[in-house]
Amino acid sequence: MYQRLIVFGMALALVILCGVSESAQEKGKKKRRTGSVTGELQSRKDTKNKRNVLVEVLATGEEKARTYRVMYDPKAKGPMPKVLAAVRAAPLGARVQMDWIDTGEGLAITAFQVALPFFDSNRPNPFHLVQIISNGPRLLPTASTPPEQKAGYSHRYLHENFLRVASTHGGRARGPAPGSQDNTGGYQCAHSENDTADE
Repeated sequence: MYQRLIVFGMALALVILCGVSESAQEKGKKKRRTGSVTGELQSRKDTKNKRNVLVEVLATGEEKARTYRVMYDPKAKGPMPKVLAAVRAAPLGARVQMDWIDTGEGLAITAFQVALPFFDSNRPNPFHLVQIISNGPRLLPTASTPPEQKAGYSHRYLHENFLRVASTHGGRARGPAPGSQDNTGGYQCAHSENDTADE
């Protein structure tokens, strides 16, 4: 009788251990949390070993920036090379879009791009399309000025030439809403980043 109890106890222990082992494997196979985010690139710094970067991105609608790093690529034995290059090339303050995955050790970037072209204000373009997070794109003047400019910008010139200028410099146009009575033609234009849009 004792032998039967011992055999039964060993069998029961074996079944329990197998069940625990399978549940641990299932937990390991669970899908990792993933997502996409669009926001402002606020800071970037190299990791201690200089092989990766840590970036802080303030997502649209969030109050606090989150920290991300570039995802590890087993083939490259380091961060994903193309993603790392894109993250390092992005200017601070730019609006970026990226995909991320939760690795259990933090959020890692799997895809990255600058959402809108970000132009240096010192470049000699007729206009710069600059991303202003709260107000959307604004046209800013440089050394070159439109031929019809006297005091401020000619809204007709902006309206007729904005698509050409924006496409020449890789920008995206944001035009007036259909039926809009906006006397600026629906485009925001300003003399500097601190000025308000012309009315």
